[in-house]
Amino acid sequence: MVASGLLAHLCGAPRGQKDWAKFAQGLSQAQRGALGVRRQADGKYPAPSQPTFCRLMKRIDADQLEKIFLQTQEQIRGPAPPDELIVLDGKEPRHGGPDQIACASS
Repeated sequence: MVASGLLAHLCGAPRGQKDWAKFAQGLSQAQRGALGVRRQADGKYPAPSQPTFCRLMKRIDADQLEKIFLQTQEQIRGPAPPDELIVLDGKEPRHGGPDQIACASS
């Protein structure tokens, strides 16, 4: 999912849910509560685990998230000039090691 990869990058978690779980360990109790983490018996919010982030990503509407990202980009940079639009597509080969392939077209 493209949205998952983008969110991971924005959080400094290039390996997705695994790194998000590490990222979440540094969140404050207030931030964990804002994420909707359930309180433990001692009243504290535990750091969300990797499976928690996997469940979260399954519930995200990728089309709605893309719309939000595009609206934010337009607010910051202004509308994209239609004659300068570039489409990017990326692939990671299944058995090709850590290499990735990116294609761009205008």
